[in-house]
Order: sequence, then structure tokens, then C-alpha cells
Amino acid sequence: MSYRLCAISAVDSGGGTGTNIVTISGVTTPDRFYPGQRVDIWSSDGTTQRMNGNRDAARTELYVDAVDELAGKVSFVGASNFSTAVQAGQLVVYAGITETGLDGSGNDTLADQSYGIAGMNSWLVTGNDTIDGTDHNLLKGDAIAAAAIDVNVHPEFKSLGITSVGALTEHKLRQYLGRFHAAKNKYGQYIDCLIASDGVWTAYEATKIGREMIDRSGRLSSLNSEGSDEG
Repeated sequence: MSYRLCAISAVDSGGGTGTNIVTISGVTTPDRFYPGQRVDIWSSDGTTQRMNGNRDAARTELYVDAVDELAGKVSFVGASNFSTAVQAGQLVVYAGITETGLDGSGNDTLADQSYGIAGMNSWLVTGNDTIDGTDHNLLKGDAIAAAAIDVNVHPEFKSLGITSVGALTEHKLRQYLGRFHAAKNKYGQYIDCLIASDGVWTAYEATKIGREMIDRSGRLSSLNSEGSDEG
């Protein structure tokens, strides 16, 4: 089973049958792609590999040609022309060595194998549908179904996720950190990173300017040591 990198929001150019180049737009996860990376494209329901006419035949080699992170666009080039048009709603996944459907349907040509982990979404699982979607297993699509760890069944593996932060203040942050430490210290777990949107960090910084950092140190406030670089 391969890891889903993104769903295609729109085809910007190319992608028709008889061509071997396509650019998709509206990509919200461009950090998951890099030039030269091999991928596959599947139908929206994850049952049919779209880069060949016969699922058990040798599929078209498809590679990432360019990534425009600022515009949210990714371009792909195939080693041969597409036999099926690339369309919105289809799924871009890591290229695996199996021809089975993402839902387990179809015939395997080789055993399922994981071809890497797309990023923090593989291991940062909160058990909350709003954050995770409906898949609460560690490693998500890369998990082995028979041995998958659902964090709602095994909460010792659960990450802390807050869906409605509002304006993040030092007091709120202290509460969140205290909650995590109280729950996870007995497992020997610690916080290795804090992740939030730019808006949350900017609002947090705004609460500190002229009120907290300057009053305490006499220096201008900075997020360099508070997760902004990693956030």
C-alpha cells in the first residue's frame, strides 16, 4: 500500500491521453514532492491505477519534474504517454511495487511494501477526526493492516492536538504543556516540537511584544528559540 501524497484539485496543463507531461495546481502539500521522485496516480476511490490500461501490466513510469511551492503547483513527466487522462479528484501516491488497489482490491504482482513516509502526518496522530481525518493509525496508509496501531485504542502513542486555540498566550501554552507532561511523563515521552499555523505563532508573538519579553529581559521579543523556525 502506498502513501497518498495529495488529491488532485485541478489539472493546470497537460495530462491528456497521448501526452506525457502534466501540471497540477491547488497542491496544499508541496513539501511532500521533490524533483526526480517517482509517483503513481490512482482513481479517486483508490481502486484503479490510472497510468496504464491494465492494472497488472507494467505501469507508466511517472516522475516529479518541478515543484512550485509558492504557487502550489507540481509538474510530472512520464517515461511514455499517458493511456488514461489525469483528472481532478485522482490521488497521487508514492510509487510502490504492487498493483493492488489502495483499498486492498485487485491482484498483487508483488507483496505490498512501504516506500517511505510522507512526513509528520505519518506519525503525528491525535485520534481527532478534525486533525487526522478518519484514519487514526500510526503511519496511516503505510501501516501494515494486521498490525496497525490505532491511537484511540492505544492512547499511549497519541499526540496532543488542539483544534481551537484562539489567541495563543503564554498561560494557554503553559496549560497545554502541563497537560501533555502529566499524561506522558510516565511513558518517558517528551515534547520534541510544537507545531502550529503561522497565524497562531504570529498572534502569540503579538501578545509578548512590549508586555512579557521586554518587561522581563529588556530585549525585543523573538521566536527564534520558541519553535517558529520549526513551526
